[in-house]
Amino acid sequence: PSGLGFTSCSNPDFSSLPADEHFVDKYQIELINRVSNVDEILDELLQKKVIIRQKYAFIRSQKTSYDKMRELFPCLEAGEDCKDIFYEILTRLEKYLISDLQKKK
Repeated sequence: PSGLGFTSCSNPDFSSLPADEHFVDKYQIELINRVSNVDEILDELLQKKVIIRQKYAFIRSQKTSYDKMRELFPCLEAGEDCKDIFYEILTRLEKYLISDLQKKK
C-alpha cells in the first residue's frame, strides 16, 4: 500500500484523503484528460516562474494535450503556491471546464 491511503488499485480508501484537498489534486485525472489549452497554460507558468525553461520545452515537445498534462503535474508538486497559480490560470483559460468540475463538489 502506498502512503496515499489506497489499499489496492481497485479499492481506494477515500476516508484518508484530506478534507481540504487542493482542487488541482482532487481533479487531477479529469484535468489531465480534459484540459485543451496546455500551451497557453505553459506560457503563463513559465512567465510566473512555476516551471523552468528546460521543463517548459520538454512538455511543449509532447505530441498530445494529454501527454503534456501528464508531464506538467509533477512540476506542480513544489508546493501549494504552484497549484494556486495553476488553478488561477485554469479559471481564466479553461473556465467552462473548471465550472463543470466545481459543480461536482
